[in-house]
Amino acid sequence: MDASIARLSLKTPSPLQELIFKGHTDTVTSVAWDTQGERLASGSDDKTIRIWEALTGNLLHIFEGHTDIVTSVAWHPKEERLASGSEDRTIRLWEASTGKILHIFEGHTHEVSSIAWDPQGERLASGSYDHTVRLWKASSGQVLYVLNGHTHWVTSVAWHPKENRLASGSYDHTIHLWDVVSGNLLQTFNGHTDQVSSVAWHTQGENLASGSADPAIHLWQASSEKAIDVFNGHTTWVTSVAWNADGTRLASGSGDKTVRIWEASSKKNLHVFAGHAGWVTSVAWNPDGSRLASGSSDNTIRLWEIPKG
Repeated sequence: MDASIARLSLKTPSPLQELIFKGHTDTVTSVAWDTQGERLASGSDDKTIRIWEALTGNLLHIFEGHTDIVTSVAWHPKEERLASGSEDRTIRLWEASTGKILHIFEGHTHEVSSIAWDPQGERLASGSYDHTVRLWKASSGQVLYVLNGHTHWVTSVAWHPKENRLASGSYDHTIHLWDVVSGNLLQTFNGHTDQVSSVAWHTQGENLASGSADPAIHLWQASSEKAIDVFNGHTTWVTSVAWNADGTRLASGSGDKTVRIWEASSKKNLHVFAGHAGWVTSVAWNPDGSRLASGSSDNTIRLWEIPKG
């Protein structure tokens, strides 16, 4: 097996245990938990997807098929399926237990940078360097809409957890909010002064978080055209943001090689996790919010136990 695991005790006021997953041979671009919190999927510049047992770090599967960098991975919310996006301009749908390719979605004319399932698992959204967002019928790969509006690369897409809305972030420094029933652009959020790299809805859909190269985290409400809060602390590009299950904490990863945990209500920076030797490219909470995964350009994935309080 080409994966190895290390357990480290960190000397902090709140002791942590850390797992390091090794196996990828290039940058880890994306990490995602399954709905039970038992497995972790990772995509990489090495063109593979790896499935790991979260408790032990054991490598369960390697999925091969993409012909270029795997940029994004996302578990189906209800079924034993995994979607992946790639710089080979395709989206692939895999049977998670076997690695069998179920569908290949083609249509983007440039790299696919981000993918996301709708809450029911019936549709997929994808963002691309071709400046568009596409909505797909997951069962057939049919393109439902091509959403045009961004003037630069689309880097991140996120479905609203309760409503028929989709957010997309872009290198054009903006975030667009779309009606996924009509395909209409509802709103544009302006405020970041550099590329937007990640967008994530609060678990109740109350607001939207965004990370940017500027390098701030902004918090938005659909009723406001301006950011309602700004989180500062990272010293360079914020690459990834993610909410915990109850929406009380926000995690962020950055090119400064750290992961930060923020208290949403106060904007207080609760924890700074250092350990990666390269950019942190992706962060993802497990379903109960007790652990956080981070992927990095150092080719590893780290699992962090999150202190309570």
